[in-house]
Amino acid sequence: MSFKSSLILSALTFVGVIGLSAGYTSSTKASTNQGNNPISKVATSGFDKKQVLEVNNQPFFYNGVQIRIDKLRDNYGYNMNDIRNAFKQAKSDGFTVVNSQILWSDVQPDKVLKPTDIAYIKNGDDAAKNFTESSTPLKLQNTDSSQSMVYLKYDLSGLDSSKFKAGSLDGVKLRIYAKSDSDSKLNIYGIDKDNSWSKDTTWKTAPYKGDSSKKTVSVSPTYDPIKQENYYDFDVTDFVNSQNAGKVTLALQSQKGSSIEIGGGSQIGNQKAANQPLNETPELSLSSKSNYDYNYLDQIIKAARDADIKLELLWFGSDTTKQVTEHRVPYYVMHDYTMAKDSKGKLIMKKSGPTSTTGQYTFNLDKNDANLQKQEAQSVSDLFNHVAENNKANGSTDTVIGAQMPNEPTTQMSYTEPSTALKSKMNMSSGDFNTWTLWNYTNSLDAAVKNSQYPVWTRVNNAVGDGGSGIIALNEDKRQSSSTNLDAVGLDPYTYDYQKLYDYGHSKPYADRNNIPMVMEDGMGSDSWSWADKNYGPLDAGLRTITALAGGATRNYYDFKSGDGFDLYDKVNADGTFTPHEHDGGKAIDSVRDVNHFVNKIGYDLATKQADGAGGKNMMFFNAVPASGNDFTATKKLNNTDVTYKTDTNKSMGIAIQRDDDDIVLASTLDSNATFTLKNFGKVTSVTYGQYESPQSDKWTQTNGNVTYKKNTDGTYTITVPKYSVVNVSKKTTTPSNNNNNNSNGSSSSNSSSTTPSKPNDNWKPSSPSKADGSTGLPNYAVKEGVVVYATKGLYMYKTANFKKSQRISKFAKATRVNRPAFVVIDYARSNSGSLRYKVRSLKNGKTGYITASRKYVVNAFYQTTPKSRRITVLSPKGINAYKSASLKTKVKHYKKGARLAVKRIVKHKLTTRYQLTNGHFVTAKKTLVIAKK
Repeated sequence: MSFKSSLILSALTFVGVIGLSAGYTSSTKASTNQGNNPISKVATSGFDKKQVLEVNNQPFFYNGVQIRIDKLRDNYGYNMNDIRNAFKQAKSDGFTVVNSQILWSDVQPDKVLKPTDIAYIKNGDDAAKNFTESSTPLKLQNTDSSQSMVYLKYDLSGLDSSKFKAGSLDGVKLRIYAKSDSDSKLNIYGIDKDNSWSKDTTWKTAPYKGDSSKKTVSVSPTYDPIKQENYYDFDVTDFVNSQNAGKVTLALQSQKGSSIEIGGGSQIGNQKAANQPLNETPELSLSSKSNYDYNYLDQIIKAARDADIKLELLWFGSDTTKQVTEHRVPYYVMHDYTMAKDSKGKLIMKKSGPTSTTGQYTFNLDKNDANLQKQEAQSVSDLFNHVAENNKANGSTDTVIGAQMPNEPTTQMSYTEPSTALKSKMNMSSGDFNTWTLWNYTNSLDAAVKNSQYPVWTRVNNAVGDGGSGIIALNEDKRQSSSTNLDAVGLDPYTYDYQKLYDYGHSKPYADRNNIPMVMEDGMGSDSWSWADKNYGPLDAGLRTITALAGGATRNYYDFKSGDGFDLYDKVNADGTFTPHEHDGGKAIDSVRDVNHFVNKIGYDLATKQADGAGGKNMMFFNAVPASGNDFTATKKLNNTDVTYKTDTNKSMGIAIQRDDDDIVLASTLDSNATFTLKNFGKVTSVTYGQYESPQSDKWTQTNGNVTYKKNTDGTYTITVPKYSVVNVSKKTTTPSNNNNNNSNGSSSSNSSSTTPSKPNDNWKPSSPSKADGSTGLPNYAVKEGVVVYATKGLYMYKTANFKKSQRISKFAKATRVNRPAFVVIDYARSNSGSLRYKVRSLKNGKTGYITASRKYVVNAFYQTTPKSRRITVLSPKGINAYKSASLKTKVKHYKKGARLAVKRIVKHKLTTRYQLTNGHFVTAKKTLVIAKK
């Protein structure tokens, strides 16, 4: 799509951003996309990789899978224990994050009432008879010779008035089941404040039988006339609110000259066959904007927490897969907000059959309905505020790390008043207006997340062919020019084409500026795809993750189980295990599992280093777009080293990573004896198996095993890397004592799991001297010049940035908190290997030199955030003073050691911070003087 950025930006200035007036706009410059003390965010500087997902300010290796908990629950009848087992299985299979649906109706469910009494009555000869629903069909007739009616009584007296206030419900509907195919019209009458009848009522004793004395409160809506056997809804909001009492009576009668048979009470729980409806009883649904129920959400978060896997919430609200599904939203959404129409003025609506488990109606809403945007954003904000409460109450595990708002939304324009009027004012083409509408709607929901008490990274996905890629260009324009709350726009490609998957991560439109090129849904292939096609098979299910990474993208797998044909598993067994999808003999899940555990070994590098396919120089992939035959050989330059990967196994893929100046990691997939040959690397001193301690750790560990390698006559080294193995090749002059028997012409047997002394550098090398204004791309954790840091561990100060024993100036031993050595940062430097150093002045001895900038050793000496507990304790033996202002000039009070103080907020003062107490006074926020309670 050709996108007119300047036109749209000027139009936004003219009309404002509809839906964001509710207080959800972010005041933070959007290029940071960090929100308020975010749980997760996207870092666009400080690493070798262009965009790094961080959780709690640490790089996070994202390797996700979608678990369709909505379908597991609604389509397959899985219970919560089954869902918990699914999360545990995903963790066992090597995924690092699960993304699952939370429906708007999950957190704001309607209250469904069954009738307390049902009376079926007939006139004429049967006027004195009582008909129980089990003895005769509930056939409604309204002819000159025969009349019959059904009376329904509902009791509202037991409702929670804080959630469902009598007389002020936001929507009420009656759902009936029409059992016969007929072109009939049905009237719903409200029996005003007369609930004296019972199920034994007859035509003679029933109240208000004559049409002239009854009030018609609802008829079949024009968009859904009764024509065939199915469920039908009638809006009765006004009448139910007018009763303002504990009981409500509704009477049903077919219109003059027609008849219809409806379901009654006897069918409850008596489903006759698989193709019959679940329930035929007339039900009353009460909908309220004040009703929140987080029980289901809390159980899902607990399932992820117990499985020790991170969770993204996929919001299924007012637009999910280009439509609104009645099942996924509270009824008041359909009742209150503008339903979309096509260009001919017809409602965009479809109806499902009676056996549907996901509701009867699918329709569209006008995204430019400001009231809809405001309410949905409020519901999202309340949801994430609750996530914050849940997180605090359960040990602050920060289990939820992301939000998708929404899922594969439509760009189709609504020809209703909100959109048509706005389009006229903005004077845009239809294409540009549709793109702006989608961005504006998405940004409104994302703002609610970012400004909640639990801000996380946000994303939205496009389906192939939807034409939604224009939102990327607009979002990136907004990121640069003003603000946006949307971190990433991704694609659901679902294609077996390896080249397209590889190109995705470094090609527009998805690799545009700071947009994260994320493959948000991509499966192993539908059941309808031919496994006979040699270009694609079950083994590709896992390998495609490496292809995506090689091109610069992150991949999210679809899915664990859904019935869409892309399932990894078919069913849950009685013992809680899962049966692999039958069409591939389990080979797909085996492939996914093998690749997951493989890439997790090098997760930190995959999270922080740019792949060569996207222009990186420290991480090379081989055969990521598989060659046609079994034999593959290629050479790539990894900085100064020529690396040659050779395999005779079809689709085997290799990876070479420069961990630091002295260490290269080599990894291979399918081949049992693939080889890497290194030229111009230097003298190899050890070749050992190894990996990072976890996918999210930067600590490298050596693992056990035999590695075969040899030094060739031309000075090169050839290393054999077995299937799904990772080895570290080092040229360090000293190695840890681990009883290795290293032989340059034979094998190396690592018999210890001890940690090697090597560690990755800071993954960034400046092209010019660095300053604290961020203009040259200092890491996010680097403090500004003039800031005071203190050492949490023992360290040395050196004369230069290249730390050598002969260059040491001073030793600072590890000390207790109140005595930790502090330093003023006065400049920055990099070692020859690229590690960041602080040039500092010691506050203890006044000497100037260089210390490490690693967060494992030094941190800001002042707190930067308000403690969640809103409490601090005085730590200094001499106590601290409180002052009138943040300048700490006018003393007003003294607090002794151990005093507990209530905090209102944290305040920045020049390059330090202060705590403002709830009494308005200010105290220091220095960590050696006070300690913040979590």
